[in-house]
Amino acid sequence: MKQFFVFACFVFALTSCQDDDDMSAFTCISDQVGDTILLPDGSEGLTIDAIYQDNRCPCLTPCLVAGGVGIRLLSPTSDTLLIGVGDSTAPDSTLTYNGFNLRLRSVTHREVCDYLELTQSDYCAEFIWE
Repeated sequence: MKQFFVFACFVFALTSCQDDDDMSAFTCISDQVGDTILLPDGSEGLTIDAIYQDNRCPCLTPCLVAGGVGIRLLSPTSDTLLIGVGDSTAPDSTLTYNGFNLRLRSVTHREVCDYLELTQSDYCAEFIWE
């Protein structure tokens, strides 16, 4: 009986966190790196340049600090703007640009346990103008 229990635990550990290797299964319905976020008045937009930090806790890992994620935006004049969500390691979740407030609501990514497997195109960000 003890051997069965050890075998069952081993099988559970192997199958508890499987990466989604099917890239077509990840569908982003919000904004991704390379997309442009238009201002509410349509005058110009901010381009999502990169996910420049992601120090959130990977799955199945005990964490003392939740971490955060940061996004680098570029204005039409190539000014760099930083926005993020999470703890104090991330930039503020709201920034002001041309009189409008942009808030980053969430950042998700393709479901993987090892963040080293993620590429820029695996991230999906949800913004809202307030």
